Amino acid sequence: MANHTTVTRPRISRPEHTAEFAKRKGVENYCENLKLELNLWKVRLYDLLAHENKPKNLKEDLKILKSTMRELEIIISKMNTGCPMDVEELDSIIGEKLQTLREYYSKGMEVTHKNWKCER
Repeated sequence: MANHTTVTRPRISRPEHTAEFAKRKGVENYCENLKLELNLWKVRLYDLLAHENKPKNLKEDLKILKSTMRELEIIISKMNTGCPMDVEELDSIIGEKLQTLREYYSKGMEVTHKNWKCER
Protein backbone atom coordinates (compact mmCIF):
# COMPACT_ATOMS: atom_id res chain seq x y z
CA MET A 1 0.00 0.00 0.00
CA ALA A 2 1.13 3.51 -0.81
CA ASN A 3 1.62 6.01 1.95
CA HIS A 4 -0.51 9.12 1.28
CA THR A 5 0.28 12.33 3.03
CA THR A 6 -1.89 15.37 2.86
CA VAL A 7 -0.20 18.63 2.09
CA THR A 8 -1.86 21.69 3.52
CA ARG A 9 -1.27 24.78 1.49
CA PRO A 10 -1.23 28.16 3.17
CA ARG A 11 -4.36 30.17 2.57
CA ILE A 12 -3.67 33.13 0.30
CA SER A 13 -5.78 36.19 0.97
CA ARG A 14 -7.18 37.61 -2.24
CA PRO A 15 -7.61 41.38 -2.27
CA GLU A 16 -11.25 41.17 -3.35
CA HIS A 17 -12.05 39.41 -0.08
CA THR A 18 -10.78 42.12 2.23
CA ALA A 19 -13.03 44.49 4.12
CA GLU A 20 -11.16 47.45 2.64
CA PHE A 21 -11.81 46.20 -0.90
CA ALA A 22 -15.51 45.68 -0.16
CA LYS A 23 -15.80 49.17 1.29
CA ARG A 24 -14.00 50.69 -1.71
CA LYS A 25 -16.39 48.93 -4.12
CA GLY A 26 -19.35 50.13 -2.08
CA VAL A 27 -18.12 53.72 -2.22
CA GLU A 28 -17.51 53.42 -5.98
CA ASN A 29 -21.08 52.16 -6.52
CA TYR A 30 -22.47 54.91 -4.29
CA CYS A 31 -20.53 57.56 -6.26
CA GLU A 32 -21.70 56.18 -9.61
CA ASN A 33 -25.32 56.30 -8.49
CA LEU A 34 -24.83 59.80 -7.13
CA LYS A 35 -23.33 60.89 -10.48
CA LEU A 36 -26.40 59.54 -12.27
CA GLU A 37 -28.70 61.42 -9.91
CA LEU A 38 -26.67 64.59 -10.35
CA ASN A 39 -26.92 64.26 -14.13
CA LEU A 40 -30.71 64.08 -13.79
CA TRP A 41 -30.62 67.30 -11.77
CA LYS A 42 -28.54 68.94 -14.51
CA VAL A 43 -31.23 68.03 -17.04
CA ARG A 44 -33.87 69.56 -14.77
CA LEU A 45 -31.76 72.69 -14.34
CA TYR A 46 -31.39 72.95 -18.10
CA ASP A 47 -35.19 72.82 -18.42
CA LEU A 48 -35.45 75.82 -16.09
CA LEU A 49 -32.63 77.68 -17.87
CA ALA A 50 -34.14 77.02 -21.29
CA HIS A 51 -37.59 78.29 -20.33
CA GLU A 52 -38.39 81.05 -22.78
CA ASN A 53 -40.18 83.34 -20.31
CA LYS A 54 -37.69 83.10 -17.48
CA PRO A 55 -38.60 85.69 -14.83
CA LYS A 56 -35.86 87.79 -13.25
CA ASN A 57 -36.66 86.55 -9.74
CA LEU A 58 -35.58 83.05 -10.82
CA LYS A 59 -31.95 84.16 -11.16
CA GLU A 60 -31.03 83.68 -7.48
CA ASP A 61 -32.66 80.23 -7.34
CA LEU A 62 -30.68 79.16 -10.40
CA LYS A 63 -27.44 80.34 -8.77
CA ILE A 64 -28.20 78.24 -5.70
CA LEU A 65 -29.01 75.20 -7.86
CA LYS A 66 -25.76 75.53 -9.83
CA SER A 67 -23.70 76.08 -6.69
CA THR A 68 -25.21 73.08 -4.92
CA MET A 69 -24.52 70.87 -7.94
CA ARG A 70 -20.88 72.00 -7.98
CA GLU A 71 -20.61 71.18 -4.27
CA LEU A 72 -21.96 67.68 -4.92
CA GLU A 73 -19.50 67.19 -7.79
CA ILE A 74 -16.63 68.11 -5.45
CA ILE A 75 -17.85 65.61 -2.84
CA ILE A 76 -18.10 62.87 -5.48
CA SER A 77 -14.60 63.68 -6.72
CA LYS A 78 -13.17 63.49 -3.19
CA MET A 79 -14.93 60.19 -2.56
CA ASN A 80 -13.49 58.74 -5.77
CA THR A 81 -9.91 59.75 -4.96
CA GLY A 82 -9.86 58.61 -1.34
CA CYS A 83 -12.09 56.14 0.39
CA PRO A 84 -13.70 58.03 3.27
CA MET A 85 -13.83 56.26 6.61
CA ASP A 86 -17.05 57.98 7.66
CA VAL A 87 -19.49 57.58 4.77
CA GLU A 88 -22.47 58.23 7.05
CA GLU A 89 -21.40 61.82 7.65
CA LEU A 90 -20.94 62.42 3.92
CA ASP A 91 -24.27 60.75 3.21
CA SER A 92 -25.94 63.21 5.58
CA ILE A 93 -24.29 66.18 3.81
CA ILE A 94 -25.25 64.78 0.41
CA GLY A 95 -28.83 64.26 1.58
CA GLU A 96 -29.02 67.91 2.65
CA LYS A 97 -27.63 69.05 -0.73
CA LEU A 98 -30.15 66.91 -2.62
CA GLN A 99 -32.94 68.37 -0.48
CA THR A 100 -31.71 71.86 -1.42
CA LEU A 101 -31.88 70.89 -5.10
CA ARG A 102 -35.45 69.64 -4.68
CA GLU A 103 -36.51 72.77 -2.83
CA TYR A 104 -35.06 75.28 -5.29
CA TYR A 105 -36.13 73.27 -8.32
CA SER A 106 -39.70 73.31 -7.01
CA LYS A 107 -39.47 77.06 -6.46
CA GLY A 108 -38.18 77.49 -10.00
CA MET A 109 -40.97 75.38 -11.42
CA GLU A 110 -43.55 77.43 -9.54
CA VAL A 111 -42.15 80.55 -11.20
CA THR A 112 -41.79 79.17 -14.73
CA HIS A 113 -44.76 76.80 -14.85
CA LYS A 114 -47.66 78.15 -12.84
CA ASN A 115 -49.80 75.50 -11.14
CA TRP A 116 -47.41 72.69 -12.14
CA LYS A 117 -48.09 70.66 -9.01
CA CYS A 118 -50.99 68.23 -9.17
CA GLU A 119 -53.34 68.41 -6.25
CA ARG A 120 -54.46 65.08 -4.85
